[in-house]
Amino acid sequence: MNGRDLYYLLAAFLQSKLLTPSLTATLYHKPPTAAFPYYSATFYHLQSGVYHLHGTQLGDETSVTISPDGQQAVLVQSNVTAYTKGGVNYTFDLPLFAALNK
Repeated sequence: MNGRDLYYLLAAFLQSKLLTPSLTATLYHKPPTAAFPYYSATFYHLQSGVYHLHGTQLGDETSVTISPDGQQAVLVQSNVTAYTKGGVNYTFDLPLFAALNK
């Protein structure tokens, strides 16, 4: 999946375009006992209020930081896994998302 399609898919989930608003709220509801970061429905929910996902497979790495309403996002897809340097999620997309949303 290319970055554009991935963004549209993730935004559609967050905006209740694929599931009912009730089901979407259930998926992304913070459990009362959950501490940050916590995980639900593909995303790590960060204390800053954004959602984050990260994954690698066969040398490819994808990292996404997205606002809960799906309107703002930084998606990084790389064919080089950067675990030895902290991965693209900590060295690139989280800082970039924070800088763009100041």
